[in-house]
Amino acid sequence: MRFAARPGIPIYVSASGPKTLELAGEIADGVILLVGLFPEALAWALEHVDRGAARAGRPRPHVAVFAYGAIDEDRDAAMESARTIAAWFPQTSPAICEVWGLQPDLVEDVRRRYAGGEFQEAMEAARLLPDEFVRSVALAGDRADARDRIAAVSEAGADSIHVFPLGANRMHTIEAFAGCLADVTGVGAR
Repeated sequence: MRFAARPGIPIYVSASGPKTLELAGEIADGVILLVGLFPEALAWALEHVDRGAARAGRPRPHVAVFAYGAIDEDRDAAMESARTIAAWFPQTSPAICEVWGLQPDLVEDVRRRYAGGEFQEAMEAARLLPDEFVRSVALAGDRADARDRIAAVSEAGADSIHVFPLGANRMHTIEAFAGCLADVTGVGAR
C-alpha cells in the first residue's frame, strides 16, 4: 500500500461460492456478488449471505453485484463480447451453473476445455454454453436487455450494481449502462 492505514475503511468480500458468501455475511461491511444476473442465483447467494449474517447476529452487509458484459444495439456483437465470462462460471462457480440448470456433463466439458485459463480456451469453451445462459450471467444484449437485467438485480435485493465492460467498445457499454441504470432506478450512475 502506498498510503498509511486508517480506521473505518469498509471491507468488502468478493464471493460466488457458498462458504465465501456466508463468510461475507459474518464479517464484511459489504459483499460483491459474482453470481450472474438472474433472480434464482441472486436469491441463492443472498440466502448464504443472510445465513452468515444471522450466525454473527448482525444485519446483512451492503450487497453489490458485478455485471460483466457488453451492451450494444447489435445484440450478436454484445453476445460475442460477453460470451467468455460465461465460461468462467463452470470453471470457478459450478453452483451457479447448477442453480441455472446446466447439465453436469456440459459443465464438465466447459471446465475441461478451459482448464488452462487462456483467453482462446475461454472462447472455445464458452461456445458450448447456451445463449440464454450467457444472457443470464452477463450483460449480453441491447439496452432493453440491460434494463431487464438491472431490474432483476435491483428487485432481488442488491444495494448497488456495477458494470465491468467487456469487448471492443467498453466506453459505449459504460455509457449505456449508466443510462439503463438511471432508467430503472431513477438515480444517475456515479
